Order: sequence, then structure tokens, then C-alpha cells
Amino acid sequence: MKGPAGHEFRYMGALTTEASCLACHAVQGYHEGDVRGGISVSFDVESMRRELIVYL
Repeated sequence: MKGPAGHEFRYMGALTTEASCLACHAVQGYHEGDVRGGISVSFDVESMRRELIVYL
């Protein structure tokens, strides 16, 4: 993906409710497996390419 700093890799994953979450959050109506949010990671592709060249 082309971003303001150049080409970027972006990933977004769901944060789902696990059984351990329900000790506090069941009263809010959440159930195991519910999607509660997300987390995103992005990094500059060019800097990663340079790192790979050095270590490969």
C-alpha cells in the first residue's frame, strides 16, 4: 500500500473475547468469541527490504 512515507505493509487483526475476559466483562454483555476491537501493525516495506538484504 502506498502511504505518505512510501510503500507500507499493513495488517489488521480482530481482538476476540476469550473465556478469561468474561470474569470482568460478562456483565457488559460480552460472550466468548465476540469481536471487541482490533489491532493494526504497519511498517515501511523499504526498510524491511534493507534489513533482509543485510541478514540473508
